[in-house]
Amino acid sequence: ISILDVATALCESRGDVAPLVTGQYRSGDVRHIVADPAKAARVLGFRAAVDPSDGLTEFATAPLRGV
Repeated sequence: ISILDVATALCESRGDVAPLVTGQYRSGDVRHIVADPAKAARVLGFRAAVDPSDGLTEFATAPLRGV
């Protein structure tokens, strides 16, 4: 799942406009990051229990805490 996929899912869940990708980098932007779910399972015994789209929808629509 890409960062664009995450941003798009969050925007869609909240009914917001889809993110605009300009291709321009800003100071502090992370340009490349890779995760290996198979290695996480092998080394840490971690397996995701929540589908990414379900988790992102829940996160995007969760009420704010401590407001």
